[in-house]
Amino acid sequence: MIFFYGVKDVQIKTKKSESLICPDCESRGTLNFWILRKHVHFLWIPMFPLWKKGVCECSECGALSKGRKLKNAAKIEYSNLKANAKGPLWQFTGLGILILLITLSFLLSGEDSKEEIELLNSPKIGDVYFLEIETGRYSALQVVRLTKDSIYVTPNAYETTKVLKVYRINKKENYSDFSYGVSKHEIRTMHRNAKIFDVVRK
Repeated sequence: MIFFYGVKDVQIKTKKSESLICPDCESRGTLNFWILRKHVHFLWIPMFPLWKKGVCECSECGALSKGRKLKNAAKIEYSNLKANAKGPLWQFTGLGILILLITLSFLLSGEDSKEEIELLNSPKIGDVYFLEIETGRYSALQVVRLTKDSIYVTPNAYETTKVLKVYRINKKENYSDFSYGVSKHEIRTMHRNAKIFDVVRK
């Protein structure tokens, strides 16, 4: 089974002690400290780092000890090394991408909103307003006539409970011959209150 997310260890610091004695074989200067930092990855892209951990290995006898189980001078040296070990910035790659995408989304949303306001301020026959009729129900209005203060629209005969599906019902044959007038001010108010959530001009 392939997992698209998980946790991975990355080595961020190593050090060989010249003075410490191995508690197993009593060799001096053979202890090597390894500091690792975990990070969460998604689709093999590192998202953000977690905690640091470490191990101590004797190059003479091969004895391996977890950092938190070390004692006396070895524990002090390990703790100092761990505290000063800084992980690579690339472990934040996914988080950076996520922040960039969110920022881009807000910028594009602002551009869309600006364009919609321009279309509402200068309506044309044939414009289509996608709107929320009531909570969870969506449909569309098509502009069929304009006066100085009002916009005459014809309602779409269909509605949907899925906001994305509302674009599928935007077909010429789905609009009736019946039309009614709405003030331009009211149309702008509906957009400001997010009742009208998109404006399309062919």
